[in-house]
Amino acid sequence: MTRNRRQTLPASADETTRKYYTAGTLEASRVIELEKLGMVWSVHASVWDAGLEVARSYAAVHGHCLPGASVVWDSFPLGTWMKNQRAAARKAAENAARAGKNGCLVCRAAL
Repeated sequence: MTRNRRQTLPASADETTRKYYTAGTLEASRVIELEKLGMVWSVHASVWDAGLEVARSYAAVHGHCLPGASVVWDSFPLGTWMKNQRAAARKAAENAARAGKNGCLVCRAAL
């Protein structure tokens, strides 16, 4: 039981540290020390950067960046990642169109 707890503590400690960093309440000296260790402040941004780098590598070899959904490139699930990026782009476009058509949804809800 102790072994499992030790394995989960670093992840929760990282999450707590990221919350303090985002809120601007993490001491500057700790930020500096953590950055020296290579702390990743935004996991989402880190995954995005990794995906983009792999997509560029794939495109350089294949001349396009439209891999099949099951393609894994450089041990990265590029096909799934690309499918998710296209879906997110469609969703963002739909939301923007809907907000433009109906006015600001958040503002209307407040009225």
